[in-house]
Amino acid sequence: MKRVFSFIVLLSVFIFTGCGNKENATGGPEDTEKPYIMNVYPAQYEDITGKNIEITFSKPMDIGTFNSGLHIYPEIFSKRFRWENNTLIIEIQEMLIPNSNYYFSFSQNIKGYHNNSLQEQYDLVWASGKLNDWRISGNFSFEDIADSQNEVRVSLFSADTTLIYTRNFTKSYAIETLNEAGHFLRAYVDKNKNNRLDIDQEPFAEENTDARAIVTADLFLAYSDSTAPALTKVMALYCDELDLSFDEPLVNVQTVHLFTDSLGQALRVKRWRIAEDKLRVFSAEMDTLDYKVMVIGAEDKKGNIAEIDSLVFSASTRIDTIAPQVVKIDPRDGSSVSVLQPEIKITFSEVIFKEHAIGSLTETETGLKYPLKAISGDNETVIFKPLVKLNNFNTYRISLDVQDPRGNQLTDFEGSVFLPIVREDIRE
Repeated sequence: MKRVFSFIVLLSVFIFTGCGNKENATGGPEDTEKPYIMNVYPAQYEDITGKNIEITFSKPMDIGTFNSGLHIYPEIFSKRFRWENNTLIIEIQEMLIPNSNYYFSFSQNIKGYHNNSLQEQYDLVWASGKLNDWRISGNFSFEDIADSQNEVRVSLFSADTTLIYTRNFTKSYAIETLNEAGHFLRAYVDKNKNNRLDIDQEPFAEENTDARAIVTADLFLAYSDSTAPALTKVMALYCDELDLSFDEPLVNVQTVHLFTDSLGQALRVKRWRIAEDKLRVFSAEMDTLDYKVMVIGAEDKKGNIAEIDSLVFSASTRIDTIAPQVVKIDPRDGSSVSVLQPEIKITFSEVIFKEHAIGSLTETETGLKYPLKAISGDNETVIFKPLVKLNNFNTYRISLDVQDPRGNQLTDFEGSVFLPIVREDIRE
């Protein structure tokens, strides 16, 4: 009996001693692998009417992070989230908008079970009925050229400025699979990486787009500025042509006036042309006097408007006797076009007024002539278009009767030929 009692005492001492010296397990290596989306059902762009959406992740997820990390547009108010292992099942419990795209944006605010952020942002699109495929695209330009080395965050909004999603791009952007509606864009360089626009420190651009199937919208990213453009220099190129320089690019000018500086007599301004920070002004002939040019309503790319700006300058007596020359033709000589009523773009060595640009086409097989209409001008590039559809597979030679604002006639143009080739199944 004593032996049994002694054994029990020793066993108790051993157990309690072992428990007192036990150390906690250190576990394996820290989990740093970011979760990612492995599979979706139904597949992107398919119809989800009456269906659940299943998103399978590569590892267990922190369910609570989906409240702020998942954004759906248009909003689905009645829905239920259910999990089966690593698969999120979204049960849609309301009628969806017919023939509308639905955008599900899974941001990097979503985290895995071990607090690792989602590997990347996923923007997934499904349709309720017919899938819409409108598109917006364009290039970026920058007030500070150094900013062009950075990514640009582009936020896409509905026309009523409800956020759809945000994506990063470089140099240019293209946003596809859009609903049939107008949109609003906001682009900015996120210099401090806080995922929001700091308007006093970061360059940005905003743009409303029309409700069209294909929209091209180039975005100029500039810093917030309330300074109006200023006229800095006037150069008299000829007796009837001035080159005005501003301290920044312009997008619009309301009107331009020209006066003799001493007598204040007005001189007729025929027209003007904006080219970045230059304003080319064409006027009646000036004399050997000092003149004052007055620009009203000069507007920069940020919407700042100079109500009135003026400078005094000395006129030139130089007369332009140089004939214009053709610099470039599109379509180029000997090429083909894919439409029967093509636009013909001709770039000249100087500005040509639209009313001074006359053109025609000669069909080489028949000798028939087809008049061309100048649909844009008052620039170095004039766009012509035939008034009727041309004949498929016939060759056409371009002829021009063009003069510059001083009446100098184009003389060295020998013509250019092109060939319309249009397949039967794409003819209008």
